[in-house]
Amino acid sequence: MPFVVGMITVAGSLMCLSITLMNELDNREDGNKYGLPAGVPKAVRIAQFLGIIIGVLMEEEVPLGLEIIGKCVEQHMSGGHDFNTSKIVCSCILRVAVGYMFLACLFLTVIQADDVLEIFFDVLALQFVENIDDVVFALCKRGFFGRKLRQASNKEHAFDPPGRNTHRFSLWMTRFIRLVYCMNAALMLSGISILMVDQDAGKYRCKSKSIAFGDEVWEEAWVKLGPCNIDSDCGDGQQ
Repeated sequence: MPFVVGMITVAGSLMCLSITLMNELDNREDGNKYGLPAGVPKAVRIAQFLGIIIGVLMEEEVPLGLEIIGKCVEQHMSGGHDFNTSKIVCSCILRVAVGYMFLACLFLTVIQADDVLEIFFDVLALQFVENIDDVVFALCKRGFFGRKLRQASNKEHAFDPPGRNTHRFSLWMTRFIRLVYCMNAALMLSGISILMVDQDAGKYRCKSKSIAFGDEVWEEAWVKLGPCNIDSDCGDGQQ
């Protein structure tokens, strides 16, 4: 029962983030595949960088999911507590998926914004959607969803500390998680920097205009023609 509730909660987070991602992708146009505005003030650009940095710092699903997987592997290597490996790995993979879905939504939402307050409100809203599982877990601990879920959420589980044969693996796993965390931040900041350079160069400005006239008929309309250059093109009243 607790595992099923957790899967439903993660599915809800993924659904909300997927809807957000599809909504942002709908803003794409020909020649502007990211839906960027033509130009934004400097205050908005500063807020965009700050929004990316704050969002990456607040994102904890990816490093936490990788860390739990590493701890689970350590327990098997050291012969410690026997946890349900399949459930742990499955939940951690979903946790990592939620984290990267959050980063994708964050990136598209921030680069398409043209208002400072809109950027920070969007970052907070996405963070709330990502942390729905934490809210549900807190409610389960208080007994809002029944006694069985309250007992399961209040039960404590502990990992054995890494022993001599798992110390090297633990060290490399920590370095790997740190590398992933830094790479996420570097990719996000590099991406928004490249797009801002293209934005300054006028890449996303309007290059053509289309005018659609209605179906009305203009009675006794006057049309002003330009000067004709060839005698055969000149009609009555045209010079």
